[in-house]
Amino acid sequence: GLTFSQINLVSARNVTGMAVSDGVPLVLLLSTVTRPGDLPGAYVRSKRDAEVYLRNSGLEWTIVRAPALYAPQRSLSLRMLGALGGLFPVNLLFGNMMPLSVDVAARGIAAMVASDAMFRNRVVYARHLRLAARQTQYRSPLQRPQYVTDPDPEGLDEPPFGWFPPR
Repeated sequence: GLTFSQINLVSARNVTGMAVSDGVPLVLLLSTVTRPGDLPGAYVRSKRDAEVYLRNSGLEWTIVRAPALYAPQRSLSLRMLGALGGLFPVNLLFGNMMPLSVDVAARGIAAMVASDAMFRNRVVYARHLRLAARQTQYRSPLQRPQYVTDPDPEGLDEPPFGWFPPR
C-alpha cells in the first residue's frame, strides 16, 4: 500500500534528518540510472525527488545512480552484459546502464566513501563504481555461513545469529 514517493522520498528525508541531528557529515544515496523493468515512471521521479532533497539539505552527499545490480553467481547473461559495460567503446555509450555486479558496486561504493573528498557532492555512475572498485584490493565474496549445532543449549555462549563466519 506504499507509494514510491513514500518509500524513496520520505525515507531519504528521514535519513537526512537523522544525519543532521546526529552530526553525520556525509550521506550516500543509492539511486537509479533508469527505470527498471516494468515499473512506472513514478519510481524514477521519486528517486530524483529524494536526490534533490538531499542536495538541498546542507550536508555533504554522494548520489550513486546505479544500473541494475545482480548477484554474480546467478546469471551468465548478466555477467556478460556487465563485462561489456566496462569495455571501450561500449562503456562510453551504454556503460552507465549496463548491469553491474553487486560485488563491484559494493567495492566501488566503499572505496568512494573511504576516499577523502573526490566523490563528495557528486552524482556518480556505474563507470565511477567500476573504476573505484578496480583500485581496491579484490577479495572473493563471502561464502554462505556455516551453520553449526548449538554447543550451549542454554544459549549463554551462542554466537550471533547462530552461525560462525567462514574460516
